[in-house]
Amino acid sequence: MIRQLETSDLVAVLKVEEMYPDLWPHWGFKNFFATSNCHGYVIGDVDGYILVREHPDHAFIEKVAVKVPGNGLGTRLLQFVLQKHPVVRLHVRPENPALRLYKRLGFVILETIPNYYTSDGGTAFLMERQ
Repeated sequence: MIRQLETSDLVAVLKVEEMYPDLWPHWGFKNFFATSNCHGYVIGDVDGYILVREHPDHAFIEKVAVKVPGNGLGTRLLQFVLQKHPVVRLHVRPENPALRLYKRLGFVILETIPNYYTSDGGTAFLMERQ
């Protein structure tokens, strides 16, 4: 089951977040939800989450993470967002295994952005699905 992320889910979300590079701090999540065009969704007992920022012409996936990669929960979260929004964008590192999933779901690379990630100067692909 996918449902709206609630404030009470934040501790569990942060535990999932700790499993990945490019961590958002606790205050980063609070700032995200302080904005009216930002939404989060969780799957299961916070087995994964997705954060979406809505723009006039597209939705932008800020974060997607699951406790156990490869079990289909990330796919379900992405499909949930894709059903709600006709145009969706995201950033991803070229070495991220999720890149295959994004391509399988119809995302294409719009741009390569060198030095995008401030933590290590890593490159990002800007991807979009229409």
